[in-house]
Amino acid sequence: MRFRLDGRCAREHARSSARRLRARAHYLAAHGRRPRPHPAPVFVFGNQKSGTTVIARLLAKHAGLDVTADLNSHSTLERQWLHDRRMSLERFVRRHSVDFARPIIKEPFLTLYMTELFQLFGIERALFVVRHPCDNIRSILDRCRLPGTIRGPVPSGAVPLAWERILDGSWIARSRRPDASRDVIGVLADRWLMMAEVYEAHAARLVLLRYEDFAGDKAAIIAATAARLGLPARNDITADVERQWQPRGRNRDQTVESFFGTENLRRIERTCARQMAKFGYATTPRSAPACARPRGACP
Repeated sequence: MRFRLDGRCAREHARSSARRLRARAHYLAAHGRRPRPHPAPVFVFGNQKSGTTVIARLLAKHAGLDVTADLNSHSTLERQWLHDRRMSLERFVRRHSVDFARPIIKEPFLTLYMTELFQLFGIERALFVVRHPCDNIRSILDRCRLPGTIRGPVPSGAVPLAWERILDGSWIARSRRPDASRDVIGVLADRWLMMAEVYEAHAARLVLLRYEDFAGDKAAIIAATAARLGLPARNDITADVERQWQPRGRNRDQTVESFFGTENLRRIERTCARQMAKFGYATTPRSAPACARPRGACP
């Protein structure tokens, strides 16, 4: 699955460009000046569907600050340009200066550009959210309405274009693994592993938050995390902690064994095992529902 400027990609890029221009116009009307990237934003990193949205929004509510919860004006084509180094990260930030003007920024794909972001913004502290890979991958498949027992690649056009980029293995092959352009389970396991390795490379600058720990005591964990990030405590978020920020997973109450089947489950755990252990995550056998952990629950 290689991305080119076909009709679907071109239309998405045109819509994204229109949203970006409208956002700039609205910002100029509201603030009387052009948007500029925030000088010291707090970045919320982590894989897609790991809990970054709810955590970023609750941190913003707690601190009384604006938040970018996904860069809504960029296109799949721009991600490809970034990956292929045809667009610099600095230029990308300038193009999307409205999104980067806010003091809290959450966009999972930026995790893979963590080194460049630290250098570009000169920041010393950011947040990394991690979730057990089986639950994380199950949530991604749920979002794309794909079964856990899936084999092989996802056909082009079967999922929204933005998710095709996440489920595509060829970008991993160009980055690091010559055999990585394969079935979607292998791609997603590799993606989780890459995110974990990015964390490991920058651990000294990152506040680590396991989703499972957050889910066990949301208000207290948000307060403690905000303090570690140097964010102010301005609002009581008690009434917001159980809000459903994204659609609830259809299969979250299944055991991972029943959702993935033995073969796919073993492949995920073989790929991710070393990093799982570093985060304190167990492998099967597990008889509890897929989301159950000693101190947590699913979104």
